[in-house]
Amino acid sequence: MSNSINDVIQILQIAIAPTVLISGVGLLILSLNTRGSLILDRIRSMINEYSVNKKTYIKAEIDLLYKRAKIIRLSIFNLVMSIIINVLVIISIFFIKLLSIENGMIIPILFVVSIVFLFIGLIAFMHDINMNLKAMRIEMQNRMPVE
Repeated sequence: MSNSINDVIQILQIAIAPTVLISGVGLLILSLNTRGSLILDRIRSMINEYSVNKKTYIKAEIDLLYKRAKIIRLSIFNLVMSIIINVLVIISIFFIKLLSIENGMIIPILFVVSIVFLFIGLIAFMHDINMNLKAMRIEMQNRMPVE
């Protein structure tokens, strides 16, 4: 095992890219968590409104909001998996370098898996944004006065 300062510096330089990715994905998770909380609060509000006023459009909104909450959960799950895999990439980098293992194919494989989870999470996020517009259309059609 070589423990020179140059080896340590090289290991840290290699580990920077996955670390930056973790920070960016963390911010996405924060944003999605806020969206999810707002959706759940809106569902609770709509349930109270539905208990007083049994209109079918309110039930349709509740159903759509619930679907959105599930999509956000899917997005958050995939983004968290991306972070977990990235942590494994960083750990692999350290052990492969410190133990002088010649075959480091696990690193690019894990990194690609991490990017796939990120991709799925972002697609789910985009799907939620589209569903948000559908929910707005339902609300506009049923709450705005007809002229």
